[in-house]
Amino acid sequence: MNTAMVSRRFLRWTGFYMLLAWLLFGDYAFADTPFYQNKTITVIAGTNAGGTADMRFKTVIATLKKHIPGNPTIVIQYMPGAGGRKAANQIYSAARPDGLTVGAMLSSLVPAAIAGLPGVSYDIDKFIYLGTPYSGHPHIFISRRDAGLADLEKLRSVPGLRVGAQSVGHTIYYTGRMFTYLIGLREPNFVTGYSGPELAVALTRGEVDVRSSHPDGPIKEGWDVNVHSIIEVPKGQKHAHPRYAEL
Repeated sequence: MNTAMVSRRFLRWTGFYMLLAWLLFGDYAFADTPFYQNKTITVIAGTNAGGTADMRFKTVIATLKKHIPGNPTIVIQYMPGAGGRKAANQIYSAARPDGLTVGAMLSSLVPAAIAGLPGVSYDIDKFIYLGTPYSGHPHIFISRRDAGLADLEKLRSVPGLRVGAQSVGHTIYYTGRMFTYLIGLREPNFVTGYSGPELAVALTRGEVDVRSSHPDGPIKEGWDVNVHSIIEVPKGQKHAHPRYAEL
Protein backbone atom coordinates (compact mmCIF):
# COMPACT_ATOMS: atom_id res chain seq x y z
CA MET A 1 0.00 0.00 0.00
CA ASN A 2 1.57 3.29 -1.05
CA THR A 3 1.98 6.39 1.08
CA ALA A 4 -0.59 8.42 -0.87
CA MET A 5 -3.33 5.81 -0.29
CA VAL A 6 -2.56 5.64 3.44
CA SER A 7 -2.76 9.43 3.65
CA ARG A 8 -6.14 9.52 1.88
CA ARG A 9 -7.59 6.90 4.23
CA PHE A 10 -6.20 8.68 7.24
CA LEU A 11 -7.82 11.94 6.14
CA ARG A 12 -11.18 10.23 5.47
CA TRP A 13 -11.29 8.62 8.94
CA THR A 14 -10.08 11.80 10.62
CA GLY A 15 -12.85 13.74 8.89
CA PHE A 16 -15.42 11.13 9.89
CA TYR A 17 -14.53 11.30 13.61
CA MET A 18 -14.46 15.09 13.57
CA LEU A 19 -17.95 15.14 12.04
CA LEU A 20 -19.19 12.60 14.59
CA ALA A 21 -17.83 14.68 17.47
CA TRP A 22 -19.51 17.79 16.08
CA LEU A 23 -22.85 15.97 15.75
CA LEU A 24 -22.67 14.57 19.28
CA PHE A 25 -21.39 17.57 21.17
CA GLY A 26 -22.40 20.55 19.07
CA ASP A 27 -20.74 23.92 19.48
CA TYR A 28 -18.77 23.03 22.60
CA ALA A 29 -17.05 19.95 21.08
CA PHE A 30 -14.08 22.04 20.01
CA ALA A 31 -14.34 24.86 22.53
CA ASP A 32 -11.36 25.59 24.77
CA THR A 33 -13.53 25.18 27.86
CA PRO A 34 -16.60 22.88 27.85
CA PHE A 35 -19.84 24.72 28.62
CA TYR A 36 -20.57 22.63 31.72
CA GLN A 37 -17.11 22.76 33.27
CA ASN A 38 -17.21 24.02 36.89
CA LYS A 39 -21.01 24.31 36.68
CA THR A 40 -23.85 22.64 38.55
CA ILE A 41 -26.89 21.04 36.95
CA THR A 42 -29.95 20.92 39.20
CA VAL A 43 -32.38 18.07 38.64
CA ILE A 44 -35.82 18.93 39.99
CA ALA A 45 -37.50 15.65 40.93
CA GLY A 46 -41.27 15.50 41.25
CA THR A 47 -41.13 12.93 44.04
CA ASN A 48 -39.69 12.19 47.47
CA ALA A 49 -36.29 10.66 48.11
CA GLY A 50 -36.06 6.92 48.54
CA GLY A 51 -38.77 5.55 46.26
CA THR A 52 -38.63 3.62 43.00
CA ALA A 53 -38.72 6.80 40.91
CA ASP A 54 -35.84 8.25 42.93
CA MET A 55 -33.85 5.08 42.27
CA ARG A 56 -34.38 5.55 38.52
CA PHE A 57 -33.40 9.21 38.65
CA LYS A 58 -30.15 8.48 40.51
CA THR A 59 -29.26 5.69 38.08
CA VAL A 60 -29.74 8.01 35.11
CA ILE A 61 -27.75 10.81 36.76
CA ALA A 62 -24.81 8.52 37.52
CA THR A 63 -24.69 7.53 33.84
CA LEU A 64 -25.34 11.03 32.55
CA LYS A 65 -22.31 12.50 34.33
CA LYS A 66 -20.01 10.27 32.28
CA HIS A 67 -21.28 11.69 28.99
CA ILE A 68 -21.41 15.45 29.63
CA PRO A 69 -18.22 17.28 28.59
CA GLY A 70 -16.89 19.33 31.48
CA ASN A 71 -17.90 16.84 34.19
CA PRO A 72 -20.43 19.13 35.92
CA THR A 73 -21.75 18.61 39.43
CA ILE A 74 -25.32 17.24 39.35
CA VAL A 75 -27.60 17.67 42.37
CA ILE A 76 -31.20 16.58 42.95
CA GLN A 77 -33.77 18.98 44.37
CA TYR A 78 -36.80 17.01 45.56
CA MET A 79 -40.09 18.78 45.00
CA PRO A 80 -42.97 16.36 45.68
CA GLY A 81 -46.56 17.51 45.61
CA ALA A 82 -49.74 17.41 43.56
CA GLY A 83 -48.69 14.28 41.70
CA GLY A 84 -45.67 15.97 40.14
CA ARG A 85 -47.50 19.16 39.13
CA LYS A 86 -45.56 21.26 41.65
CA ALA A 87 -42.22 20.28 40.10
CA ALA A 88 -43.54 20.68 36.56
CA ASN A 89 -44.81 24.19 37.37
CA GLN A 90 -41.40 25.08 38.81
CA ILE A 91 -39.59 23.95 35.65
CA TYR A 92 -42.06 25.76 33.39
CA SER A 93 -42.41 29.06 35.23
CA ALA A 94 -39.35 29.63 37.43
CA ALA A 95 -36.35 27.74 36.06
CA ARG A 96 -33.98 29.79 33.89
CA PRO A 97 -33.56 28.49 30.31
CA ASP A 98 -29.79 28.24 30.67
CA GLY A 99 -29.31 24.49 30.39
CA LEU A 100 -28.60 24.12 34.11
CA THR A 101 -32.02 22.88 35.25
CA VAL A 102 -33.52 19.55 34.25
CA GLY A 103 -36.82 18.03 35.34
CA ALA A 104 -37.17 14.43 36.48
CA MET A 105 -40.91 14.15 36.12
CA LEU A 106 -43.51 11.49 36.83
CA SER A 107 -45.54 10.10 33.96
CA SER A 108 -48.62 11.83 35.42
CA LEU A 109 -47.18 15.05 33.98
CA VAL A 110 -49.06 14.47 30.72
CA PRO A 111 -52.48 13.12 31.81
CA ALA A 112 -52.77 15.82 34.49
CA ALA A 113 -52.47 18.51 31.82
CA ILE A 114 -54.77 16.74 29.36
CA ALA A 115 -57.42 16.23 32.06
CA GLY A 116 -57.14 19.89 33.10
CA LEU A 117 -56.54 19.09 36.76
CA PRO A 118 -56.36 22.01 39.20
CA GLY A 119 -52.86 23.34 39.75
CA VAL A 120 -51.55 22.72 36.23
CA SER A 121 -49.74 25.91 35.18
CA TYR A 122 -47.55 24.40 32.47
CA ASP A 123 -47.95 23.68 28.77
CA ILE A 124 -46.82 20.14 27.94
CA ASP A 125 -46.12 21.15 24.34
CA LYS A 126 -43.49 23.69 25.42
CA PHE A 127 -41.25 21.34 27.37
CA ILE A 128 -38.13 19.85 25.76
CA TYR A 129 -38.38 16.08 26.28
CA LEU A 130 -35.04 14.32 26.73
CA GLY A 131 -36.25 10.79 27.46
CA THR A 132 -38.52 8.66 29.65
CA PRO A 133 -38.51 5.33 31.49
CA TYR A 134 -42.29 5.12 31.07
CA SER A 135 -42.64 4.22 27.38
CA GLY A 136 -43.67 0.78 28.53
CA HIS A 137 -44.20 -0.04 32.19
CA PRO A 138 -46.62 -2.44 33.93
CA HIS A 139 -48.49 -1.79 37.16
CA ILE A 140 -49.94 -4.38 39.52
CA PHE A 141 -52.78 -4.21 42.06
CA ILE A 142 -51.89 -5.84 45.38
CA SER A 143 -53.31 -6.49 48.83
CA ARG A 144 -51.71 -7.57 52.10
CA ARG A 145 -51.71 -11.35 52.28
CA ASP A 146 -52.88 -11.32 55.91
CA ALA A 147 -55.94 -9.23 54.93
CA GLY A 148 -57.56 -12.41 53.63
CA LEU A 149 -58.35 -10.99 50.18
CA ALA A 150 -56.97 -13.94 48.27
CA ASP A 151 -59.00 -13.58 45.06
CA LEU A 152 -61.10 -11.12 43.09
CA GLU A 153 -64.39 -12.40 44.52
CA LYS A 154 -63.29 -11.63 48.08
CA LEU A 155 -61.85 -8.33 46.94
CA ARG A 156 -65.20 -7.31 45.43
CA SER A 157 -67.20 -8.49 48.44
CA VAL A 158 -65.65 -6.16 51.01
CA PRO A 159 -66.94 -2.56 50.97
CA GLY A 160 -64.79 0.42 51.87
CA LEU A 161 -61.36 -1.04 51.21
CA ARG A 162 -58.61 1.51 51.87
CA VAL A 163 -56.63 2.18 48.69
CA GLY A 164 -53.23 3.72 49.43
CA ALA A 165 -51.49 6.19 47.12
CA GLN A 166 -49.23 9.19 47.01
CA SER A 167 -50.84 12.55 46.23
CA VAL A 168 -53.92 12.93 44.03
CA GLY A 169 -52.66 12.95 40.46
CA HIS A 170 -49.65 10.72 41.11
CA THR A 171 -49.16 7.76 38.76
CA ILE A 172 -49.90 5.29 41.56
CA TYR A 173 -53.10 7.21 42.34
CA TYR A 174 -54.24 7.18 38.69
CA THR A 175 -53.57 3.49 38.21
CA GLY A 176 -55.13 2.70 41.59
CA ARG A 177 -58.36 4.34 40.50
CA MET A 178 -58.23 2.43 37.22
CA PHE A 179 -57.84 -0.88 39.05
CA THR A 180 -60.69 -0.19 41.48
CA TYR A 181 -63.00 0.74 38.60
CA LEU A 182 -62.08 -2.18 36.35
CA ILE A 183 -62.17 -4.75 39.15
CA GLY A 184 -65.39 -3.32 40.58
CA LEU A 185 -64.49 -2.57 44.20
CA ARG A 186 -67.38 -1.50 46.44
CA GLU A 187 -67.07 2.04 47.78
CA PRO A 188 -63.26 2.20 47.86
CA ASN A 189 -61.73 4.73 50.24
CA PHE A 190 -58.60 6.42 48.87
CA VAL A 191 -55.97 7.27 51.45
CA THR A 192 -53.38 9.64 49.98
CA GLY A 193 -50.42 11.73 51.05
CA TYR A 194 -47.72 9.06 51.40
CA SER A 195 -44.24 9.09 49.96
CA GLY A 196 -43.18 5.94 48.11
CA PRO A 197 -41.37 4.33 51.09
CA GLU A 198 -44.15 5.42 53.48
CA LEU A 199 -46.78 3.76 51.30
CA ALA A 200 -44.88 0.46 51.37
CA VAL A 201 -44.77 0.61 55.17
CA ALA A 202 -48.45 1.62 55.38
CA LEU A 203 -49.49 -1.50 53.46
CA THR A 204 -47.34 -3.72 55.69
CA ARG A 205 -48.72 -2.18 58.89
CA GLY A 206 -52.33 -2.42 57.79
CA GLU A 207 -52.96 1.32 57.41
CA VAL A 208 -54.18 0.58 53.88
CA ASP A 209 -55.58 -2.63 52.40
CA VAL A 210 -54.70 -2.43 48.71
CA ARG A 211 -52.63 -0.32 46.35
CA SER A 212 -51.29 -0.04 42.83
CA SER A 213 -47.56 -0.64 42.52
CA HIS A 214 -44.72 -1.04 40.11
CA PRO A 215 -43.67 -4.71 40.06
CA ASP A 216 -40.13 -3.86 41.22
CA GLY A 217 -40.79 -3.84 44.97
CA PRO A 218 -42.89 -7.01 45.25
CA ILE A 219 -40.55 -8.91 42.94
CA LYS A 220 -37.15 -7.80 44.18
CA GLU A 221 -37.95 -7.28 47.87
CA GLY A 222 -40.35 -10.18 48.26
CA TRP A 223 -43.36 -8.32 49.67
CA ASP A 224 -45.91 -10.61 51.35
CA VAL A 225 -48.85 -9.67 49.12
CA ASN A 226 -51.51 -11.06 46.83
CA VAL A 227 -51.38 -9.84 43.23
CA HIS A 228 -54.87 -9.39 41.79
CA SER A 229 -54.42 -7.70 38.44
CA ILE A 230 -51.81 -6.36 36.02
CA ILE A 231 -51.98 -3.42 33.63
CA GLU A 232 -49.48 -3.65 30.78
CA VAL A 233 -48.86 -0.52 28.70
CA PRO A 234 -48.48 -1.13 25.85
CA LYS A 235 -50.32 -4.45 25.87
CA GLY A 236 -47.86 -7.32 26.07
CA GLN A 237 -45.05 -5.19 27.56
CA LYS A 238 -43.48 -7.45 30.17
CA HIS A 239 -41.25 -6.56 33.10
CA ALA A 240 -37.67 -7.68 32.47
CA HIS A 241 -37.28 -9.55 35.77
CA PRO A 242 -37.64 -13.35 35.34
CA ARG A 243 -40.04 -13.58 38.31
CA TYR A 244 -42.55 -11.28 36.61
CA ALA A 245 -44.20 -14.29 34.95
CA GLU A 246 -44.94 -15.73 38.40
CA LEU A 247 -47.21 -12.81 39.29
